[in-house]
Amino acid sequence: MKKILIVALKIIRNFFLILILTLIGFYLMAPVYEFSGPSKFSGDKIYNPYQSIDSSRWRRYNFQVQSKAWGGITSGRTNSNELIDSIYRQLSFDYVATSDYQKINRHGSKKPNYIPTYEHGYNIFKTHQVCIDAKKVVWTDLLFFQTLSMKQWVIDMLKQNSTLVALAHPTLRNGYEIDEMAYLSNYDLMEVITNMRLSFDHWDAALSAGNPVWILGDDDAHDVTNSNEVGRRFTMINSPTLKKPIF
Repeated sequence: MKKILIVALKIIRNFFLILILTLIGFYLMAPVYEFSGPSKFSGDKIYNPYQSIDSSRWRRYNFQVQSKAWGGITSGRTNSNELIDSIYRQLSFDYVATSDYQKINRHGSKKPNYIPTYEHGYNIFKTHQVCIDAKKVVWTDLLFFQTLSMKQWVIDMLKQNSTLVALAHPTLRNGYEIDEMAYLSNYDLMEVITNMRLSFDHWDAALSAGNPVWILGDDDAHDVTNSNEVGRRFTMINSPTLKKPIF
């Protein structure tokens, strides 16, 4: 029994040693970028994406809700896939993408409207990203502090493996500083509206710097039985069908 305990302790010790070395390794691998700085929009015309749009094709989407994942150790442990489907169906949503932490939820993957989505990030300052139409989960992250270059590095890696990348709840724990929005690029959306935070100043800073970022609104619900968390924030997509949009 004593030998078994010793072996078990060695395995646990080695696991945490490898984990610590891996996390340190991410910091050593992170490149240093040279940022060109903001470049304001210019030209003699104003782009109107809603010109001649068919107003009968608007669909209600939500790309942030957590389910029970990783054995229930993450927030969202009370939400089953079936419960999420049931509640959002009652609220007349056209589609809800379950964005578990560091895990692509495959529930409903055989349906034509399925969009693989997950929330990336496990750092202490909640510098997270919503990865939409993700091919795989990226595990690289910087656990403690993140410089501007480190944040850009993570975004670039995520963009290689996801069709759309959104900066998640930028205001939460100051995961993204407002003045960083003038320099960060290669992402598509910003989660400006959630139940937890509003990040209009971040979005304004990105647009003012000439970064054409689209707004994302999500419930980011962790308890779908709480009426204060569901059906309050969403994104409207103009699409002729309910099949997976062609991004």
